[in-house]
Amino acid sequence: MSKKFFIYCNNSDKSKQAKKKIVAALRKCGCSISSDAQNIIVLGGDGTFVHAYNKYAKKNVKMILINTGSVGFYSVDLKLDAKAIIKYFEKENNFYKPDVVACKTNNKTYYAINEILIQGINTISADIAINKSHYEWFRGSGLCFCTKTGSTGLNKSLKNAILLTKNKIWEMSEVSPLAHAKYLSVGNAIVLDNDHTVTLSNLKGNGQLILMNDGYEHILDSKTIFTLNLTTLNAKIGFYKNLKPYLNKLREVFIIGEKK
Repeated sequence: MSKKFFIYCNNSDKSKQAKKKIVAALRKCGCSISSDAQNIIVLGGDGTFVHAYNKYAKKNVKMILINTGSVGFYSVDLKLDAKAIIKYFEKENNFYKPDVVACKTNNKTYYAINEILIQGINTISADIAINKSHYEWFRGSGLCFCTKTGSTGLNKSLKNAILLTKNKIWEMSEVSPLAHAKYLSVGNAIVLDNDHTVTLSNLKGNGQLILMNDGYEHILDSKTIFTLNLTTLNAKIGFYKNLKPYLNKLREVFIIGEKK
């Protein structure tokens, strides 16, 4: 294994101090720090990790998050211990290629490790098909498509299911669906398999459409056709091997007053 590392860090004082500590410890162990390293240590929270993943997703790198932020669902159970970090990177089975949602438009494909949100300035409408079979004609504020790992983000704030499974699945949910006497959509989120492709066509709205992939905003023409599916890219990330730390994190983040 290469002993070359890169530290991707947010701007908090806590993360900056952690960076100084881990850089010194890695160098003491004979490692070098370089921007072209294939071993990437992210210091921050989930937001920092998602930004880092989007930057390196198409490269052959291995990434871990050491949580110095507020949440840390993507973090591994490691401290600022250089020897333990080196040992972790040496084992290939500590890493996997995470599922990402791919959204193909008329001329570009967007990717998200957390979620893709499609919305308008006001209400939008769209024909939704799953594997070319009609599902519904949607009217509302927008549509959210999330991965398993992204299901604790915007998807949860929309009061949808957290996906806790080893199966390759993803979730589509409606954002503020329109409901009146003449029209009512399904309303509930739907869990999709790896071999499901969702197509959005005949989109209508007041003005332009907005596509958000992991927080990055893109303005698109209302004539755009969206084709979404689950895929993987090149980058690998570390992960919790045991369920208990993940459940501890869920309780810690979402249940007020809950203790580990």
